Amino acid sequence: MLAIEICYELLKQHFNCGPAPLPEGENLENGYVTYQDVSTVPQESTAGWLGYDQVRVQVNVYHREKLQAVKNSNFIKRLFTKQNPYGGCSAVAERSDHDEETMLYVQQIDFYLHQSDNSC
Repeated sequence: MLAIEICYELLKQHFNCGPAPLPEGENLENGYVTYQDVSTVPQESTAGWLGYDQVRVQVNVYHREKLQAVKNSNFIKRLFTKQNPYGGCSAVAERSDHDEETMLYVQQIDFYLHQSDNSC
């Protein structure tokens, strides 16, 4: 399963979500979560590519209330690292910000996930 598919499967039951950037015209009143793959490192052996990659994924948690953005971020970290049925995942970085364009608080979380191309 690809990293962006894993993100969607983990998030869709809990949040309004979709791939980055924020969709135009979306109702952001109750917050929104975006995700995107940032970089990919193919995993190889002496025989070549093993059929999976380590992917750095960025998840952005938007909300009008800072406290709720932080709570949602903590929930997502737990969801991705402890309740993830798709395999290993580790949180590697996080930062807080205020998005001037949307006037929402943003929690950015970076994860390392493994994605697999099942055709290999």
